[in-house]
Amino acid sequence: MSDAPASGGPSGFIRPFVITGGRTQAARPDLQFETMVRTTVAGRDGASLTYERRHIAELCKEAQSVAEVSAKLAIPLGVAIVLVGDLVASGHLSAGRTVDRADAALLERVLAGVKAL
Repeated sequence: MSDAPASGGPSGFIRPFVITGGRTQAARPDLQFETMVRTTVAGRDGASLTYERRHIAELCKEAQSVAEVSAKLAIPLGVAIVLVGDLVASGHLSAGRTVDRADAALLERVLAGVKAL
């Protein structure tokens, strides 16, 4: 995959299957939209990462939920789950435990992220 995003025509739209290499399943099936992820030491040097993955690693220097990644980078949630799963599996991101009980601040941030979609 090249360093720059693939052009989807005049509008610049990139088909989701191009970004994920045609995959629809995450390397980490336990990731959910509310899973918190953060860039690891290995992920801070994004030189080996493709365009979208590098942007995710940069964004996650501060902990983000997968839904926030999706909203802030304007990519479909399913694509975000696949890409984040790849980054967790490769050691570029770490994934926290999914929230077991309602955390009002987290739920508000996730809701805001989903509304932004």
